[in-house]
Amino acid sequence: MDLSTQTPFHWSSDFASNTTEFPVTNGNSSQNHQKQFFNEKKQTLSKMDKSVKGEIDAPIVPLVEMINASDQYYTTSSCSGRIIVTASSGDQEIGGPVVKKGTDWQFVSHDPIDDVDQFVKTFGEAVLKGHNSMIIKFEPVIFHIRASDIESARTLLQVGLQSGFRNSVIVLASKGRATVAFRSTAAMEVPLVIDGDLVVGEEYLRQLVKVANRKMVANMQAIVRLQTAMERFLQISKP
Repeated sequence: MDLSTQTPFHWSSDFASNTTEFPVTNGNSSQNHQKQFFNEKKQTLSKMDKSVKGEIDAPIVPLVEMINASDQYYTTSSCSGRIIVTASSGDQEIGGPVVKKGTDWQFVSHDPIDDVDQFVKTFGEAVLKGHNSMIIKFEPVIFHIRASDIESARTLLQVGLQSGFRNSVIVLASKGRATVAFRSTAAMEVPLVIDGDLVVGEEYLRQLVKVANRKMVANMQAIVRLQTAMERFLQISKP
């Protein structure tokens, strides 16, 4: 998710199951840790974007730039939120990864769907019946942000929680790396085709799209709230 003049992003490998406690440092050790953080930040932000889209989602470009301009944080991944339809010719577990072997993207939008009737027509029975499984999802905005130390992660976590991102957490990974995940509770996931059988009608699909649109509008409002909170927080936390 990147603009040609902006910072590239990729999914970080920090989210490993092998987590450790964050080390307590001082003096030269603390300076070495800070140097390591800046080196990792430079290396991470210089890598090519590995996302499907390949660039930063437009609604969050200012926020991403703001975070990466700070001395204490940088983003390892981000998404502004999206409405997607995926289909599979094989088994697809509800709640599993969006992209995996045998799964095709049928539709993706980072904005509300303007023409609901056209969407329903396009993904009506003729399309739905051609797949073993099909799912419509709304995935809200998400950020993964590396912090320079655990205390910086804790204060950043509070910004996310107070901005309405109630599923936000801190992940401690190898070598004490602290990553804050800003996550909300607004996700939606509904099966359209199960084992080759269409389980929804056009009117129900139309209502699902309207629900997803409302969630997307609320999601955009959440991004604005978060950006305002981050502007205030980063200004206050400047050394």
